[in-house]
Parts: sequence; C-alpha cells; structure tokens
Amino acid sequence: HLLMKIKTLSKTEASKLPGVEGMVTSICLDDKNFYTAVDGGAIRKYPINGDDITNNDDDVFVLKQSHISCIDSTRDSSVQNAFIIGCSDGNLHLCSTNWRVEKTITAHKGGVTCMKINPDGTSIATGGEDGIVKIWSRNGINRSNLASCGSVITTLNWDCTGKYIMFTHGGMVTVRSASFKQDQTQFRAHRRLITSSDWDPATNEIITGSEDRYARIF
Repeated sequence: HLLMKIKTLSKTEASKLPGVEGMVTSICLDDKNFYTAVDGGAIRKYPINGDDITNNDDDVFVLKQSHISCIDSTRDSSVQNAFIIGCSDGNLHLCSTNWRVEKTITAHKGGVTCMKINPDGTSIATGGEDGIVKIWSRNGINRSNLASCGSVITTLNWDCTGKYIMFTHGGMVTVRSASFKQDQTQFRAHRRLITSSDWDPATNEIITGSEDRYARIF
C-alpha cells in the first residue's frame, strides 16, 4: 500500500521545467519511479520512495527532434532495455534506466499510437497510425505483425497472463491470442472512436471510453 501526495503544477511552474513544454501524452511507472512524457519530446522522472513524489531532483530526459506519443516500462529497473519510448515519427526507442538509448527501431509507417510491455517484460506490443498491431521482443526484434485493421490503433492492453492482447480501432474492440492469429473475438463497443481502455486483471473485465462520452465495461 503506497500513500502519495500529488501536487498539481501550475502552467508557469510547468513551463520552467527544462525541455518540458507541451501536452502530457503518456505516463508509466517501474519499481522505483513514476514517469510523465510530453509531446514536446521530454520525459520527467519522479522517485516514489518517499511520501511526496513532488520532491524530485529535476531528472528530465529530452529526446531531441522527436514528439513522444507513448511510454512504458518493464517495471523492473534492473533489466536491460527497461524503458520503451514510442514517437509520432514511427520510431520505437529502447532505453536503459539511465536514459541511454540502446536501440532505435522504425516500428510503424506514421506514428506509434500505443504500446504496452507484457507482464513478464519479455515482449512489447505496439499499435500505429498505419492500423497495424505488432509484437516485438524486448531487444526490438519483430516477432509478428499480429493484425492489420485499416484504421489507426488507438489503445492496446495485455491480459494478466501475457497470452492475449486487446486492441481498439474506431469503435471496435478486438481480443486476440498473441501466438495464434485465428483465436480472436471482436465486437463493436462504441459508435464513435475509442480513446481509452484497460483490462482489469482481477475481474478480466474490459473497460473502454469513447468520443461518444460513454465509458463501458465488458
């Protein structure tokens, strides 16, 4: 159980952060830190080992000439390539915990729109503006093009076992085996674009939110 006091930065305070100007596009955490990314191309790290995460050391990583669209972590800062960055230019950057970019991959035609690392940290799933869902090894080797949907992939999530991936495009939800392409369930969840989703590991329920202003549980 973790208690944290969260401070909301004013616009003035936020603009003073080095290299951090823009809209927050993604957040994630590992076993030691909480991260926020902005589309201007920067990520800020907040240590969570205290009772107030606003006490930080101004640890900011700037990814020059890139617009960050999504980030995720293996949750284990001791492993190689523990931090993954997706960008609007279609590139995927694999980073160590000291902000060193270990490898850069051209992952999608168009931007990387969503990305998740599986529960055991061995695989990365990405979705793009090109409508393709891809699975990568932790070292950035393309294992499969899991699906081609013809429209932008807006969200994706692994189930708690790491065997299935749920992804959305338009108002559709698709659940597919990460190994067997024929093992698939698909349904229309909303009339308009799905903008957010989650997969509850405790109940196995899928939660979606949409431009139609509805949130639904399946």
